[in-house]
Amino acid sequence: MISEINPYVAVIDQMNGFPDQTDLTQVDESLRIAYQTREASLYLTMQQVLTKLKDQLRPEEMIINLMPITNENGSQVATNGYMGMYAAKSTAGENYIKTQKNLRGNRLLVFTDQRIIFLILVEFIDDPSQFFSYDYDKIKAIKLKEHRASEPAELAKPWKRKHYKWFTLDFQTEDLQVFTETLDVKNAKLFKRNLLTIPGMKAIEISRYVRRKNVFQFIFSNTNFMIKFIQIFWILVVLGGLITVLHMYLTYR
Repeated sequence: MISEINPYVAVIDQMNGFPDQTDLTQVDESLRIAYQTREASLYLTMQQVLTKLKDQLRPEEMIINLMPITNENGSQVATNGYMGMYAAKSTAGENYIKTQKNLRGNRLLVFTDQRIIFLILVEFIDDPSQFFSYDYDKIKAIKLKEHRASEPAELAKPWKRKHYKWFTLDFQTEDLQVFTETLDVKNAKLFKRNLLTIPGMKAIEISRYVRRKNVFQFIFSNTNFMIKFIQIFWILVVLGGLITVLHMYLTYR
């Protein structure tokens, strides 16, 4: 249903000068109007956000482009469920939540000629000082790794499969700030283009692996490592339980 489609990506695409690829031709008129109303409201909101963002820029700093990240095209780890809950602190924030039916799900990566700025939209609307800044000259290496998966397209024909592709983005700055996110193919292409066209990003090393300053940070600020560690932990717990049950069976049978 088109009412369930988030217009955020379409609005940012238009702000970047990219065409809106949302297809509204096969939906009910009332749903189309509802979607377009949300889209128009969000476009006005983003113009206000961009004005506030420009006030936060350094002298002569210039915005190159914007990257929309949502719970649909990125990670949901820190912006969904309990982690995604948020109470608006301003009238503008309340109006945004009410109109867009969105809490912390919409995020924005802003690429300037000097740095990457990351913000959660509703938090920035409430307080324009709420954002993270990563200078290019403080980023020595970036992990940008491609992942693939597939699943049967039809249960009756398991050999026919749907294929999926996504990317993990991870880096740590010299002042020990860590950024981790999941990118879809479209955002990964934009990021790769920025690596080639933004002069400040050209010196950054591209890696398939997470880079950290020390072992402690590698363990506790590495999402992929923690996921694998948890998976291995539970496998060992299950194996330990099975071995215990087998031992008891052999001992007391």
